[in-house]
Amino acid sequence: MENNKQNTSRTVGLKQKLPAYLLIILGSFLQALSYVVFLTPYKIVPGGVYGISIVVHHVTKGVFSFFPEGLPMGVTALCFNIPLLFLAMKKLGLSSGPKTIVTFLLISIFTDSLSFFVGRSSFSGK
Repeated sequence: MENNKQNTSRTVGLKQKLPAYLLIILGSFLQALSYVVFLTPYKIVPGGVYGISIVVHHVTKGVFSFFPEGLPMGVTALCFNIPLLFLAMKKLGLSSGPKTIVTFLLISIFTDSLSFFVGRSSFSGK
């Protein structure tokens, strides 16, 4: 009887969390798409970590032979986000940690993936 109760509570917890994570995935994709299609090609720099990442991306074009197009924005943003996450978790606690980690990992992955596929098309002005 107790085992059945635990399975029911896990199912309810999953049903409550699934819509939130699906929206995080959708939002992360749309945000990455906006960086790749609208902001980066036209050198529009938003504030925050991704603004710094876009600047670093443009400034490092042609500097490194292994990244002739510039340092990848997603990886650069991830390098800035990880220390900020630790500072936030120390200050605010672990309550929002999992969703935050999923969000910035997905945005970084989607940004670099879309840059690779879409960034080489007509959107980038090449």
